[in-house]
Amino acid sequence: MLVELDGFKQNEGILVIGATNFPEQLDKALARPGRFDRHVVIDRSRRTVTNIGISRVKGILLLLWKNVSKANNVDVKIIARRTARFFSADFANLVNVAAMDSAKAASMHGFDYALKRTFGK
Repeated sequence: MLVELDGFKQNEGILVIGATNFPEQLDKALARPGRFDRHVVIDRSRRTVTNIGISRVKGILLLLWKNVSKANNVDVKIIARRTARFFSADFANLVNVAAMDSAKAASMHGFDYALKRTFGK
């Protein structure tokens, strides 16, 4: 990637945007001036939790697990409250880990396990 970034000429009118969920793991050479001149941090802790936000989270979760078998004890409202500050990729990961842990049907225990294992919550 470093070689590709160095290959762009300044006047070609190309804007390169990079994104990561783990900025602390980036190679310092990748983020130095001249490669990525602007750094924008979107901090999930600043996201506010509202009833509208919880409803949107419920919708995202329901969409992601429409093809996942769930146990009767799965309470989408509880999960939505616990994950209100998550990003889309976090939700997909949560559903996948919960489904894998539960083998047959994603259960509330599976979601608790997934939250603790993946996000420390």
